Amino acid sequence: MDNSKGKKSEIIKSLQASSIRCCSDKVCPVLVACTVIPSVNGVIWAGVFRPQNQDPENSALALYDISNVRGQVKGFCAYDEKQCGSESGGELQPLSVVFKYSSMSAVAAMRIESWIVLFIGTSYGQLIKLVLDEKFRQVCPTVLFKSDDERAVFTKMHFDPVDFKHIYIALKKQLRRVSVIQCAKYSTLKDCRAARDPVCGWCVNTHRCSTQDECSNTSWVSIPKNSLETQLFSFQMTENYSRKADINI
Repeated sequence: MDNSKGKKSEIIKSLQASSIRCCSDKVCPVLVACTVIPSVNGVIWAGVFRPQNQDPENSALALYDISNVRGQVKGFCAYDEKQCGSESGGELQPLSVVFKYSSMSAVAAMRIESWIVLFIGTSYGQLIKLVLDEKFRQVCPTVLFKSDDERAVFTKMHFDPVDFKHIYIALKKQLRRVSVIQCAKYSTLKDCRAARDPVCGWCVNTHRCSTQDECSNTSWVSIPKNSLETQLFSFQMTENYSRKADINI
């Protein structure tokens, strides 16, 4: 809906909608959780789906471009409208089905440059971090947290509004604050680069893997800003004019 409209009835009339479908290999009509992914160009919406009445443990995470939705919702109209809109606009197909996993129950997302970082909760207490490049290709997912008694992660998850370095997840009778950054566990440049985490980079002067704000007034070598295919070449001159090079082919 267009919230800039002056009257409530005009806002309601501006509602645009479309049917969505997931997925090509197996129909998954039940929407479990969803989130909007911040984007400069367009709006990407992520949804977790599962089958109905069969294979309830299987679930899929799909991305959709909802920037140009122009359909109407059947039976939905403003109070002063004489006739409600009829359903139209066709079906939206996924841009990509980025992840298939057992019993996904929640999803949240952040964007770092052109990278998408997804945080996925499961029905048996896992919090998974999944990084996607600009072509929606994934880095190997990592488990950030797992509950001892496999309590389900509830649908809504929220980032810490101060620094976005933690995420709050709700489990049965529990609220957990989980760090989404694990740069310190990578002790070498090779390991830091191999992690393919857009949050983490190698701090040249301190010789450790860290976030950029922890590496002030010095060189910070991160993964390429756009794609997993991009190669890294960094070059630094020191005060005694010797040269150092970090190369990853």
